[in-house]
Amino acid sequence: MQGVRQSLARGVPMGCMSCLVGRCLGRGYTGTMNLKEVSALLGWSVDSISDAILTGVSLPRSETVTKLAADERNGSYDVSDEDLDRFVSAFESQEPGRHPPVHVRRLDVHLPVEPSRPDEGGVEYVVGEVVAMTRKGKQVLNVTLPEEALVCAPADGDMVAVIGENRKLLCFAREQLNEMTRGRGIRLQRYKDGGLADAKTYNREEGLTWVDSSNRTWTVTELREWTGSRAQAGRLPPKGFPKDNRFGPKF
Repeated sequence: MQGVRQSLARGVPMGCMSCLVGRCLGRGYTGTMNLKEVSALLGWSVDSISDAILTGVSLPRSETVTKLAADERNGSYDVSDEDLDRFVSAFESQEPGRHPPVHVRRLDVHLPVEPSRPDEGGVEYVVGEVVAMTRKGKQVLNVTLPEEALVCAPADGDMVAVIGENRKLLCFAREQLNEMTRGRGIRLQRYKDGGLADAKTYNREEGLTWVDSSNRTWTVTELREWTGSRAQAGRLPPKGFPKDNRFGPKF
């Protein structure tokens, strides 16, 4: 399609937005799952998931025992997307094409979700064309209360900048985000306190811009201190960054 503008959209059930390609950022999903969610993704019973965590399971060809890494929490377990992907990849290495990664599984499975801890992180992913063919529009993000949609912004750059309510800024390459048709996304930034405040993309060569309370535009090109990998904590922003932790208008 000519003239299609790629867009970064955060957790927005996007309706009737023709010629818009979006990235969805939702607030609430923390990048971890409970045993019921893991069970739904793998098609295993909860007891089998528990066994995989505690004693491990044998791989189909080598019969090597591999365990699913998990964090114990209040008598149950939390499993991160990254740990589940490592577990699944062990099976995929022996049976190629039969064990898709987590972000692919999320496209096809409606998870029996228990509410996540909403203030521990924000999530984002890339979606394809979201041209709606009906008046009801097209939903591109799955959220469960108390989760909420947060930001919709153009995704025209090669870098992503996120700022938390704890006033920590993190910049990372846009290629670290998944492309999905719909789903719940992946962790953007790790927070000890609060959640995601704002996000935008920018071009590395042009620098990161924001608008302050006096409507002045600031541009910073030297961002090595704040550049890292997705899901890191980040650092306090450069001098002059708005106190409301917002980058400014998105469109």
